[in-house]
Amino acid sequence: FGSKEFKEATAEAKRLNVELQKMQGGTKKAGGLGRMARTAGAVAAGGIFGGPEGAAGAAIGGLMGGPLGAATGAAIGAQVGMVRQAIGSTAEYSAALARQRKALRLVIGDIQKYNQAQEFLTETSNELAIPQDVITRQFTALTASVTGAGMSVSDAEKVFESIASGIRGTGGSLEDMKAAMVATSQVFSKGKVSAEELRQQLGERLPGAFTIFAESMGLTPAELDKALEQGKVTLDDFIKFSETLFKKYGENAKLLASGPEAAGDRLATAMSKLKDNVGQLLQPVGSTFQDTFTEIIENINEATKALNRFLGVGTENAINKAQRELEKAR
Repeated sequence: FGSKEFKEATAEAKRLNVELQKMQGGTKKAGGLGRMARTAGAVAAGGIFGGPEGAAGAAIGGLMGGPLGAATGAAIGAQVGMVRQAIGSTAEYSAALARQRKALRLVIGDIQKYNQAQEFLTETSNELAIPQDVITRQFTALTASVTGAGMSVSDAEKVFESIASGIRGTGGSLEDMKAAMVATSQVFSKGKVSAEELRQQLGERLPGAFTIFAESMGLTPAELDKALEQGKVTLDDFIKFSETLFKKYGENAKLLASGPEAAGDRLATAMSKLKDNVGQLLQPVGSTFQDTFTEIIENINEATKALNRFLGVGTENAINKAQRELEKAR
């Protein structure tokens, strides 16, 4: 504390404090500078808590009413931001679903079959309470595997409906259905049925799957085990299994999907339809919101840079200010 450096630093701190007091209590220009600084702070706070719209509202309010106007503008901007985010998320959902449907159309490769598949998905979504984004994504992956194995889109529909019904009919969740569809897609991608998918991946999500599979082939579980080891279980056998599964759980699945236990899934399904339909209407609006606020934020950025230069805020501006003061001293 008694060093030369400490004394020099203390003296410099006192000098800067005196200068600051002169600026704050002296001229109107200094008062205006303090007002600008407080307004700049309000704009920054508006951006932190209200996002780009909060910053925009604060900047506009600050021009008209100083710090208080900036705070008011930030609050209004934050509300606009909430609207923009809601519109944006709905439009994004609809756009993502449209991309998934385009992927399905490319996988199927036939517009008539694609339209039939869309009717199937709409009906299955309603009957089994599966949201549009979930059912479209899972069906696209399964169809790619099934048609890749040389089978038809109609086969993919039968397999999808049977697996989904089996999951619903045994009280499974949407997550169970997703996992079961992944396992089923793997079966068709590999071109054969293995004990791993049947006992573990599919069996864990669909209780009794192994026993039902054996039943569909007219075998005992032990005989099915042996057939799997020998690689004698084919994709045609899986199709027979799916038909047996649907006969067993098809009606139960619809009953459970309409029961009170599936109320949350039905709400999610209804909301997915609403977001899809509204999103298609709002895509142009959402795009306009994004473009408009991009331009506003760019203008705010330029204004902030100018204010930073004026106040000497930031490393680069501080260095420039110090250099100007040195030149004046010379």
